Amino acid sequence: YFNNSELAAPSTLSNSEKVVLNNLGKKLPAGFFEYPVKLTNPNGPTEFRQTLIEADQLLNQAGWVVTHGRRVNKLTGQPLKFEILIVMPAFERVVLPFKQNLKQLGIDVNVRLVDPSQYADRLRNFDFDMTVYTYAVGLNPGNELRSYWHSSSADIKGSQNLSGIKNPAVDALIMQIIKAENRDEMKQYVHALDRLLMWEFYLIPQWYMDAYRIAYWDKFLLPSVQPPYALGIETWWAK
Repeated sequence: YFNNSELAAPSTLSNSEKVVLNNLGKKLPAGFFEYPVKLTNPNGPTEFRQTLIEADQLLNQAGWVVTHGRRVNKLTGQPLKFEILIVMPAFERVVLPFKQNLKQLGIDVNVRLVDPSQYADRLRNFDFDMTVYTYAVGLNPGNELRSYWHSSSADIKGSQNLSGIKNPAVDALIMQIIKAENRDEMKQYVHALDRLLMWEFYLIPQWYMDAYRIAYWDKFLLPSVQPPYALGIETWWAK
């Protein structure tokens, strides 16, 4: 959630982050410390096939089995299907491969492209199964996190808590971030929040770019040291 920044959760727990998380006590889900977050990134068809096998095993354990090529509920026979709501045709090339992957697991996915007004209305009323969305988080997160992931916004139409998150541990960390008295304190709370949100798998990461694409006139010179999170255009000068 805070990828490509100093606020992203480190791969291993720091001592200060352990203290923060331990203070949450029973609010943390079972197995949180035993099973660290690992986002899969298959490299080649062999690894990709293995992730499909693991997904099939998890679905079977959850009671969703394949019958006549379709993934259905073992008890009710209800098929596993859902809709992905998008507003830009450009997103089709992102979600259609995902749809194809799910088809191999017997899951039926419909991709629906709607106009901006209908899209805004459906998001406002939480009238969707899955959608593509961007959470803009800055280097000094604060009150906006309430709208993103706090329980108080889960049932408010028009909020950005599109996952409907109602998690007391998430709530506690958000309030600690808002009340933090210095940056070091804030960072350890954000690291813990980032780790917890990823552990709960509320969303599926798609992509991000760690570079800017720009075209500029070669009359300009750039400083040798660039700011870490910006273009720093105000520091350029003409030859």
